[in-house]
Amino acid sequence: APAYYNMGCAYLKVNDLKKAKNAFHDAIFLKPNIPEYHYNLAYVYKQLGKEKDAKTFLEYYNKLMNNY
Repeated sequence: APAYYNMGCAYLKVNDLKKAKNAFHDAIFLKPNIPEYHYNLAYVYKQLGKEKDAKTFLEYYNKLMNNY
């Protein structure tokens, strides 16, 4: 999962949002309880103009942060 997360961050750096989205989804599939994975995926969806999806993953992020 951390490798997919790092790939997602690298794709964000070069503005390849589709690959970043896929990498963050893979990271979440493997480790769904890491808040940062959800936050970055929410950010990608926001950049893609998909507000509903962004809100969903931001809510997951907030739930996970409340559990820490």
